[in-house]
Amino acid sequence: MVGLGLDLLTKAMAFRYFEDVQSSVAWIPGFLYITEAYNTGIAFGMLQGHNYLLGIFVLLMALGLPIYTWFNRNEGSFFLFGMGFVYGGALGNLHDRWVHERVRDFIDVRFGSWNYPVFNGADSFICIGVAFLLIGQWLSWRSGKQTPTEA
Repeated sequence: MVGLGLDLLTKAMAFRYFEDVQSSVAWIPGFLYITEAYNTGIAFGMLQGHNYLLGIFVLLMALGLPIYTWFNRNEGSFFLFGMGFVYGGALGNLHDRWVHERVRDFIDVRFGSWNYPVFNGADSFICIGVAFLLIGQWLSWRSGKQTPTEA
């Protein structure tokens, strides 16, 4: 729930800021910008215009993740932290889909002429959660508790 709270707080702050300024502001020129962006699809702009279908899918996932986590709660700390981050991020974007009818993005990373797609805190939490899950699986495999095919 901390991830959900942080995501909603940062989105509220960023989009309140955009009420008074232009849609993109350099925080660290040449690297980090705060840019007003909206997404009705999924990562990297795929499936644009399917917001309600995606909202239903994410809602089902948000209902299923706690159940899955409960039945696998003995998997260790990396699993629990990972699922917590993924769940917080999923709820943050689900909130946007249902309340704002699109996901609000604002973190814009650039390196010279290269531009990473604009994202938000929820997206970051999902990526961090997946990293925790992968590290946990790797550590489990390295310790001999699982073979790579069981993961």
